[in-house]
Amino acid sequence: MSHDPNCPLCGSFAWEATQHDVTYCYKGEEFALSGIEYSLCKECGFDLVLPDQSRRNESRIRDKHRGIDGLLTGSEIREIRKSFSLSQQEAARIFGGGDNAFSKYERGEVSQSLAMDRLLRVARTHPYILKTLCALAGQPPPETKLLRGTKLHVTINMEMSYGEPTDWNPKVVKAASNVQEVLDEQIAENDSHLEAA
Repeated sequence: MSHDPNCPLCGSFAWEATQHDVTYCYKGEEFALSGIEYSLCKECGFDLVLPDQSRRNESRIRDKHRGIDGLLTGSEIREIRKSFSLSQQEAARIFGGGDNAFSKYERGEVSQSLAMDRLLRVARTHPYILKTLCALAGQPPPETKLLRGTKLHVTINMEMSYGEPTDWNPKVVKAASNVQEVLDEQIAENDSHLEAA
């Protein structure tokens, strides 16, 4: 049995899905979206946006709005969450926003607040703060997998800070070396846990 509405003109339940290009305006900025969905009645040609089509269209439009507002899109939020190996429910408990917040953010049902957006950006840039956020939320930190071959990349602006490589401060080079050794130890320890599991 179809859950789609009947045509208000002829009463038919037979719809043909189709798409078109639409130009929108948001806060004075125009943007075009291709593939905006709607349906045509197969009997009389009446056009209507069905509920599922409306949800998908609104999700795409909202992502454009978020981009104009300088907010993360749904796919970017999903990438951040998955980078921490968190489920949507775990992310909601750790970052806040309500039980279904991340499900709604990622599907484009609602836009995240500016405060939430900034918190996610900070976590993406400085992932070590997740441990603190977990502690504040009373949640155990997720188990993250360090992959073999992970390397620390230290970028030194030679022209602005240290001149030629022969002029590099030995303490800077030693510090970078020490950090890499710690990372290698963590990778080895993680591998041993995986082998024992």
